[in-house]
Amino acid sequence: MFFLAEYANMILVSAIAAIMFFGGWQPFFTLGLDIGPQWLWDWFWLFIKTFFLVSLFIWFRASFPRYRYDQIYASGLEGVHSGHAGLAAGDLPSGCRRPSTSGRAERCERSSLLFEFPAA
Repeated sequence: MFFLAEYANMILVSAIAAIMFFGGWQPFFTLGLDIGPQWLWDWFWLFIKTFFLVSLFIWFRASFPRYRYDQIYASGLEGVHSGHAGLAAGDLPSGCRRPSTSGRAERCERSSLLFEFPAA
């Protein structure tokens, strides 16, 4: 059931993307045919666009391998993960700010190793 939900999600995202970014039920070009009711042609164009996007999803997923997390760690990305965690936590050396009596942070004597913040 989990895999069916994954494909249902692909169809839903493709339909929403077709409606929001590809004109939804509006045709790319007119065929000049006046066959059947207009609502049927609207659904036809929406189905074609959704089918195209689902095909791109499946093509993309089949083209690239799915790595396990141990393979990603073995590829040497441990440092990248640590660096991003440090950036998120604010632990990387970025100018050594300390509280002052005025309530504003003051800059220490040493400069930043990675980037320089403008003085506030």
